[in-house]
Amino acid sequence: MPKRTANSPNRAYTRITNFYDDVLTARKWWSRLYMNWIWKVDDNLVAKEVLEMLPDDFEGEILDVPVGTAVFTAEKFRNMRNAKILGVDFSQEMLDIAN
Repeated sequence: MPKRTANSPNRAYTRITNFYDDVLTARKWWSRLYMNWIWKVDDNLVAKEVLEMLPDDFEGEILDVPVGTAVFTAEKFRNMRNAKILGVDFSQEMLDIAN
């Protein structure tokens, strides 16, 4: 059995960074199958509904955990010019993409 260390989750996130967004957004046929068959959820619809609750003129603070690559939130957050937004994620690689 492979030895697990404190960095094991980080290495796992690093390995999946390249296809993370494809899975969550169901961009590929296999990810649509996976999301619909296994999870039975449309993350795009869920994200859209949640983000529609935040007005573009929001002036408060937002903590986005886990921000991942910000695939769902980047566009909305760019329009929220007066909000203070902090994205947190375990994976530095995903934060680099989100930034």
